[in-house]
Parts: sequence; structure tokens; C-alpha cells
Amino acid sequence: MLELLNYLNLKDKMDFNQALELLENMLKERTDNGSYSWGKKQGNLSDRKTDFIYKIRSYSALLEKCQSENLDRPLTEYAKNRWLNFKSAQAIEAMFSQHHSVRKEADQYHQSIDFYINNINFDHKTSQFPRGFGHNLEYALKNKKEIIEWLYKNQSTERRMHFENRLFVILYDTKNKQHWKLKSDLRGIYTKITDYLDNFDQNALIALDQGLLKDGKPSNKIIYSDVIWYVK
Repeated sequence: MLELLNYLNLKDKMDFNQALELLENMLKERTDNGSYSWGKKQGNLSDRKTDFIYKIRSYSALLEKCQSENLDRPLTEYAKNRWLNFKSAQAIEAMFSQHHSVRKEADQYHQSIDFYINNINFDHKTSQFPRGFGHNLEYALKNKKEIIEWLYKNQSTERRMHFENRLFVILYDTKNKQHWKLKSDLRGIYTKITDYLDNFDQNALIALDQGLLKDGKPSNKIIYSDVIWYVK
């Protein structure tokens, strides 16, 4: 709770759901405004030019900063999407940390661990349903291991690329197929995550050979993953 309030730069007291609603309204200013076009290819150079997004609270302040930095339109779109993804990811991490079975990783800069569920380490990754997967939602729901393997093999090669334990939160918009907009639907996502944690079963996790994922060569290292679906 305190973590999310600090994240929102708030001093007054409110419960977690109130804080979540406030942040959701902020994020909807982005998801209700324009398309999800990155403008530029994701990479370290563009990241460095837009790293100011970590310090910006509101969408209006973000737009002002992009203007004051004289960013061109492609880089402005890049910054808008990074800001949305960062804010949403931080909120989702706070959702996990709210649960009694979850312990947050002490090192906030850890590259592959966000938290522990019943002492099993995970990081989390929120993704819109991947267009490149090549199958529809019904297939993905029935073939969880296959989509998890696809997500590992097709993850970004920047900063947090790794092949360790990971929980995927996958968003699917059944009406308009604008899956990215669900990143702002924080209260709905919170309900799904809480339900998953209430019924967490480590024996139901998907076990994967790390070596096969990384370079196609078997190894003795087994990693664990799962998917939390948010379909709306």
C-alpha cells in the first residue's frame, strides 16, 4: 500500500484500491489518446533519450516534457509508450506485493527477480496478446506451454532479457483487438492476479529447460513459468 502511494507521490492516506483507481485514471489518459505506435525501433539509444519517463507522474506532464526536450514525433510516441508500460508494470508489481503469499525482492534493481511467491522467485512481464504467435486465443489457452516458449524466445533483447522464472500477464481485448489499451485496466487486472495468488499451485507451473529456450541445447537448469490471462 505505502509503496503504491509513494509511487504516485501522494502523502495523504488512502487504501490500495483508491490509489489503484487514481493511477488507472492517469493511465487512461494515455490509452484513450491515440494509437500504440512506437515511432522508433526499441533500443538502448532511444531508451536513454526517454529515460525521463521514470520521474514523470502524469500524462500531461509527460507531454510537456517531450515538448521541452524538443523530441520529434516518433520519439514522443516512443516516450508515451514507455511511460504507459512503466507505470502499468509498477502498479502490477504492487498488486502482487499486496498478497500475503508474496514477498517483494529487496533489491529493486535486480535484473531477474521482482518478488517471491511461497519463496519461489519470479519476475513478471505484462504483454498484449502477441500478433506474431500465429494462433488465436482459443489455441493459446489450450497450449499454455507453447505460448510461454514463444514469449521467452521472442522477448526484447534490451535490459531485462533473461531466461529465468517469469510470470506472464497477457492481455486480450475480445471486442476491438486493441489489447494494449488493457494496460490501463488496473482494477480488473488486480482481480485476476488476486484470484491467481489465492489459488496458486506450484505443481501447476510450466517447467522448461533453460538451455533449449536460450540456444536449443538441453541443460540441467529447469525454470518455471505461468500465464495469468486478462481477457475482456
